[in-house]
Amino acid sequence: MDKKIIRKEMLLRRNQLNENQILAGGTIALTQILKEEAWNENEIVYLYSSFGSEVSTKGLLTACFEQKKKVAFPKVLSKTEMEFYEVTDQNDFIPSGYQGILEPKSGCNIAREPGLMIVPGVAFDEENHRIGYGGGYYDRYFSTHGSHHYYKMGLAYSFQVLPLIETETFDEILDKVISIFLPS
Repeated sequence: MDKKIIRKEMLLRRNQLNENQILAGGTIALTQILKEEAWNENEIVYLYSSFGSEVSTKGLLTACFEQKKKVAFPKVLSKTEMEFYEVTDQNDFIPSGYQGILEPKSGCNIAREPGLMIVPGVAFDEENHRIGYGGGYYDRYFSTHGSHHYYKMGLAYSFQVLPLIETETFDEILDKVISIFLPS
């Protein structure tokens, strides 16, 4: 199936979730990630600022601060480039021009050390491929900065994980996808 069709269908389905389901998904994700070896082995966690119906990363940010982990967030620099910057508290964020997503404010330091990277996506498959939002930011970032420096973990609701999605040579494969099963 075409990526554009998958993207449209998954976003429609994900956007049907209510606020309680989104919050529950974030709590379940936090519980699962805290059990992962990659969480314990890495001193820095690269997160994304969840927005809309994405699996919430707010609990992960709090856990990073509580466990004294370094934490970095992406900032879109152009139509083709993003960079990660370390944040030290909630005051290090400002709404971006892109969708109003929270990004690190000016003055935060660039983060490039090896670590755990939580990667957003619209759809994933059982072989850890992902379909993002279509901008290619993460694939380009990994291509430029070396994907082997990061343990790449996707977060998805269970319905976002398909048996197989078509990929292209530039599509990065994740190390793991955490699949969130929401209670009925």
